[in-house]
Amino acid sequence: DCAGYCFVTFAERGAAAAALHALNGANYCGQCLRVNWALPSSRDASAVQHHHLFVGDLAADVTEAMLYNAFCNVGQCA
Repeated sequence: DCAGYCFVTFAERGAAAAALHALNGANYCGQCLRVNWALPSSRDASAVQHHHLFVGDLAADVTEAMLYNAFCNVGQCA
């Protein structure tokens, strides 16, 4: 089960931007998704090479696999 939010990581900024624009405000499992850019808490090499999105307002029954499929249908997740 989902905690109500998650972070999704993309290798390419364009894929992350496409996911943000396609899914922000979208109805997913009865909830209106809230998708925003997330900044990494550290500046290590792996954090700089990836692009992170914060996804909020998730329904309690949304699983990691469901989110992976939704976001990776828009762009390649890292």
